[in-house]
Amino acid sequence: MTSDINVLNLEEYDIDGAKGFLSSEMPPEALPNEYYAPWERIATNIPQLVLTSQMKNAVENELPLLSVDQLTTLPELKRAYVLLTFMINAYVWSSNPPNEVVPDQLAQPLLQVSEKLGLPPIATYSSVVLWNYKVVDPSKPLNLENLTTGLTFTGSFDEAWFYLISVYFEKVGARCIEHGLKAVDAVNSADSAAFIDSMKQLAQGIDNLTAILNRMEEKCDPYVFYFRIRPFLAGWKNMAKAGLPNGVKYGPQGEFQEWAGGSNAQSSLIQYLDIILGVTHFCDGGKEQYPRKPIANESQYKRNDYLLNMREYMPGPHRRFLKAVGESTNIRQFVLSQDADTNVRLAYDTCISMLKNFREVHLSTIIRKYIMIPAAAERMQQSNTLRHGLANTHEAKPKEHVGTGGTALLKFLTQCRDETSDMAVTKWVKEYLKDAPSDAANRELSFIFDYNYNFMGFKDKAVNIQHIEDDENGDVDFFIHHW
Repeated sequence: MTSDINVLNLEEYDIDGAKGFLSSEMPPEALPNEYYAPWERIATNIPQLVLTSQMKNAVENELPLLSVDQLTTLPELKRAYVLLTFMINAYVWSSNPPNEVVPDQLAQPLLQVSEKLGLPPIATYSSVVLWNYKVVDPSKPLNLENLTTGLTFTGSFDEAWFYLISVYFEKVGARCIEHGLKAVDAVNSADSAAFIDSMKQLAQGIDNLTAILNRMEEKCDPYVFYFRIRPFLAGWKNMAKAGLPNGVKYGPQGEFQEWAGGSNAQSSLIQYLDIILGVTHFCDGGKEQYPRKPIANESQYKRNDYLLNMREYMPGPHRRFLKAVGESTNIRQFVLSQDADTNVRLAYDTCISMLKNFREVHLSTIIRKYIMIPAAAERMQQSNTLRHGLANTHEAKPKEHVGTGGTALLKFLTQCRDETSDMAVTKWVKEYLKDAPSDAANRELSFIFDYNYNFMGFKDKAVNIQHIEDDENGDVDFFIHHW
């Protein structure tokens, strides 16, 4: 497959070489036009308004109907989208039962701004993460110790940290974008050595993302997240049990609309990793149908509609970028054609291993600790503390938990993890990743790094297979992963 990847201009897709899907310019901290001061005042005071049960009154009686015509630049439109989506989610979910009819003074400008940006009129990953952060000291590097968030629903340290983990995740992911595209170019140049190097760098990048995810619990308490933060991130699709059987009506004379809530599936970076590596997700692949039986034409399997729909919740330029990459990536086809080149196949499988590990950590750490355990905590369920939205929907069976995006959470994420493992091309790696009933379960698989934490490869003592490039000093013996 011929690719034009090497001529893609990332700036045209609102992608920054150093910050990835975070825009190169910092999000504005406020709209410069005083005309929009009422939006700024109410949105920045959401925690106080929610705490004192005044959010509904503030929107209905203190928010004027403002025109969007004075939003003259793209950063201003993005800031307006952040303000308005935070307000609508806070307005809907701050009451019990939730408010299902949004007044015109909020609904009309939100619908107009969303149309201009090509985004849904609801809080999305873009409004809570990509366009909602600040750097504490501009003279210092952009890292977790130098980041703070913009708007929040609760005003809590936990909520700010929850968003900032994703902000830094996107920033570090810029390296993954770079090396994935380099791997495609290496295939086009028939340069196996460059391809292997790019795969190693991509594997290290994915591993760095997993390390960031593991930092969530440092400053975000699972119970605070589940009972206080998560309800405001929910959408109004598949939310009948939470009190919105018809979705939300945008204006008294408007129509009911159903939109999914914020979800990591709306991260262009996560979908990019799947696309660049050729990882495909299918519908109805849960316990009953997974693993799938091989058929002659894999295209007969229906693709996962949820993941495809989540692209509509991404900024337009990012959607176009994913489409361009999907049409040009050639990595998996190249790897499958290299039957005799073990190094190429193992380099690819290293990336698959890292991506599977990322999804395993997401399941075992984030989903288990932040959703499953709090939901099952009997003492919390039996308390008299006021709960809103999803915090009131304690399902008896874990499989029935609904995520903020409206999916059957555990089944969906487990399937994504298993389908990632299924992409490995080396037999023993696939067996190891899928925990197949064989000697693979007893293997000792280690990922190898040098003293500068540069990924070098991995090895398995049981089968005496190594994929390691020694450095010039011959001292690549630093193990930081041990499965």
